[in-house]
Amino acid sequence: MSLLNKPVSVFPAILAGVVIASVALGQEAHKISPIGLSLTVGVKQTDNRDTIPDGYLIPVNGVDTPQEKEDDTELWITPTISFFHETGGGHRLQLSYKPSYTAYDNPREGGVDNELSHEARAALLLFIGPRTQVDFTDRYWWNGAKDWHYGEEYILEHPEEFADDSIDTRNDDYYNNHLDLAINRIVTADLSLKLGALWRIKRYDDEEIAAFGDEDEYGLSAALVTRQNRHLSYGVFTEYTAFDRNNGEDFEADPTSSSGTPRIDVGVQYIVTGVQASYDLFGNQNVILSARTGYNFMTYEADAMEDSDSFGDSVVELILFQQERTSGRFGLRYGKEYANIYPYSSQDNTTLFGSVSRIIGRSSKLRVGADAEFRTRTYELDDLDPDAANYSRYFENLFEKLGPDGEGKRDSTFARLHANYRWTDDFSTSVFYTYEDVDSDVDNDYTENTIGLSATYKFL
Repeated sequence: MSLLNKPVSVFPAILAGVVIASVALGQEAHKISPIGLSLTVGVKQTDNRDTIPDGYLIPVNGVDTPQEKEDDTELWITPTISFFHETGGGHRLQLSYKPSYTAYDNPREGGVDNELSHEARAALLLFIGPRTQVDFTDRYWWNGAKDWHYGEEYILEHPEEFADDSIDTRNDDYYNNHLDLAINRIVTADLSLKLGALWRIKRYDDEEIAAFGDEDEYGLSAALVTRQNRHLSYGVFTEYTAFDRNNGEDFEADPTSSSGTPRIDVGVQYIVTGVQASYDLFGNQNVILSARTGYNFMTYEADAMEDSDSFGDSVVELILFQQERTSGRFGLRYGKEYANIYPYSSQDNTTLFGSVSRIIGRSSKLRVGADAEFRTRTYELDDLDPDAANYSRYFENLFEKLGPDGEGKRDSTFARLHANYRWTDDFSTSVFYTYEDVDSDVDNDYTENTIGLSATYKFL
């Protein structure tokens, strides 16, 4: 039995609840309640449209055919409709809707020339008395048909779809809904309690992709923090996370074994408990050094996988809040968590990250920034449900890829440079460049460069 149920999207119900809350807020004196309308037009170009590895070969009718990297240029148009309501008591309600139309200059054969996507967001900030703050956000987005690169694993199972020596594509529409709830309670002048919850779901339209790609994530967290003085704060925290992907039980495939299609259970639950501390360097909340570490207890959905526990989920960060026109954060994170790659259940994750933005000039019209991340994920045989080896040749090869030590890595490097210039209060332009490199033992490795620019005009 799965660790998690598979609920449907709840954004319409959540949005209705937020609207009801806004009516309740409307009983207070109105401070501000404007409508916003803007339009963004942008273009971006990539040199690796389908994240193809160098020299990648696809067997078509038994012949290894090199797959060339191809570039693509995307043009998109995104109007945004928003509503912001603030009462005299400081309560805030924000709603926004962003449909987006994207046209592709070089779609793959059988792929789409254009697509329409949607994004909706609701945010509610409430003050319950002088000591309690409730922060609620929900974000829903839906992506239309995109080019989906078929790797060797799909062709081996469906050779009949490649009889014409062409590389086909398919519709992989999906929607994602992410709900966050945070409650901050001031217990005493120097003691605060923080509670949090999240609920995230991802759903594909295509039956086969949904059978292995639908996701559910739930989380609960609590932290008790005491302030020693204007510089030092410390406390304890605990977090619970449950994550699951569909395990293919609702999709009839052709397994290599004769025992029927087995379930590939990748669900995992874990609890982290630990300590945290922060140090305000100047006592003005502008430069803060924070750290936390905990002990992780993990249980797996697959019966054959043993529960585990380990020291980890450690983070060290230096955070800048507008320190002389500069903002940013730099840090290191380490811990064991649910896996990003199917059908692994968990992964060891070490991430070095940093981001910085700077306002240039006295007019404050130009803002430049950079983001960078280096991440190493480690996967082991113990992270795999043993049933995966009996499912298909693709999953069977996973065990071979891990090698004799039963361990594989996925190293990824990501960097982004960006700049925004505000010409007037209503008109701004942006430019960005991103670089991504992946070196992996457990899935495809590739390199991709993307550059783009956009312009936004606010009508209201």
